[in-house]
Amino acid sequence: MNNYLATYLKIHKGSSQQTVKSKIDDLTIKYIGPEVERFMGMSLDQFKQQGSRFGYTLIPLTDIHLHSNYQAEIEPQGDIQYVYLFSVIAAFILIIACINFMNLATARSAGRAKEVGLRKTLGSLSSHLVTQFLAESFVFSFLAAVLALGIVYTMLPFFNTLAGKELVFESLLSSKLLILLLGIVVLVGLMAGSYPAFYLTSFRVTEVLKGKVREGMKGGAVRSGLVVFQFAVSIFLIIATAVIFQQMRYVQNKNLGLNRNNVLVLSNTQHLRSGAEPLKQAMLTQSGIVAASYSNSIPALNTEGASPFRIEGSEEDHLVVRYFADYDQLETMGYSLREGRYFSRDFPADSSAIVINEALMNELGWKEAVGKELFGFNRGGRVPYKIIGVVKDFHFESLRNNVRPTAMFLNTGAANYLAIRFSNNPRETVSTIESLWKQYAGNQPFEYSFLDQDFDALFRSEQRLGNLFTTFTVLAIFIASL
Repeated sequence: MNNYLATYLKIHKGSSQQTVKSKIDDLTIKYIGPEVERFMGMSLDQFKQQGSRFGYTLIPLTDIHLHSNYQAEIEPQGDIQYVYLFSVIAAFILIIACINFMNLATARSAGRAKEVGLRKTLGSLSSHLVTQFLAESFVFSFLAAVLALGIVYTMLPFFNTLAGKELVFESLLSSKLLILLLGIVVLVGLMAGSYPAFYLTSFRVTEVLKGKVREGMKGGAVRSGLVVFQFAVSIFLIIATAVIFQQMRYVQNKNLGLNRNNVLVLSNTQHLRSGAEPLKQAMLTQSGIVAASYSNSIPALNTEGASPFRIEGSEEDHLVVRYFADYDQLETMGYSLREGRYFSRDFPADSSAIVINEALMNELGWKEAVGKELFGFNRGGRVPYKIIGVVKDFHFESLRNNVRPTAMFLNTGAANYLAIRFSNNPRETVSTIESLWKQYAGNQPFEYSFLDQDFDALFRSEQRLGNLFTTFTVLAIFIASL
């Protein structure tokens, strides 16, 4: 019943996802039913009748990056909404450019009026003239597409740096994208050329030959309306860019509920086994090392799975993130207590106690939590845990995610991470810690990161979004200003 593992399935070609899902549902009943009875003392049907549910969902591997909304993916995933957003911006930029072409073409109407008049006098039909002007528009659109491909080829390295991607020009030459590009060429040519074509061919031959052609009220009103639309789009993009920059400033200055500065995180510390505590004590003797603490989870890097908990007298389960840490986690990470206390070596009974966060206390509807009990489940059945403290909410994940209900458990054994708070120069700290690691960890690889950089990585996609949005906004305003 643990949910911290991702399982990958390779299905037969042609198999439907629904068929596979139904088979997995059958396996769930067969294998999870006994687990539910052993851990929770009830049948799977009873478990469902009380409003709880347990099951597995499927998502195609190629959909994870843009379409997954599941927590604890292997890395921060993208968002299909951003793809839609930039597609809309691209469409706006194309429309603004089309409007420019339309306005320029109609503004030059007096210059082409004699051409239209002479062609009509010589027997050209309006349909022939419309076709000619549309053809001119298609030629401009095609030449612009060729020029655009050249610009893309030249600017792609800069764009990859700006967007944090590794796109290659050859990927644009696939048959699907070339067909899409050809479709855009035709659409843009039609959009940009249709109004000028019909407008220019509407001149009367007699007025043209008498030199009485002047721009009508209708043409002027349409052009003015198109310019107003351009400026409206530009103003919208400026406002959106300002909002994004405010969001970026909010993310950078937001109080995360912890002190992420001057914290180095060692990974793979579960392999230390008996050497874990000696390594920690050796580090604490070094000047510049303020505190150190082992844990199975670390903000911005890893979150443990959630398990069901309930309060006494209730049959409602609450999914709670389990956070295992030692006695020094509070000091090392800079968490703040709202009430009660943290784990202490002076209280042996703390091994069966928990510290919860505000999010869990609020979900349970409590104004005070210290002294109350939460019931979890293990192989021995339902187990009570006494609450000894409440920590203020801190962010484990991106600010796009709400703080999840969390319970902290005391763990003095091997753990996945060692967080180290330091006051020295970071380079000196890394050198000192690496030498101690080699002394106590043997051939285990020395892998570390800085907590502030780990959080920056979480917010990097939003920062890149802001940079891209600003770039495209400047482009749109420039084109509108032409």
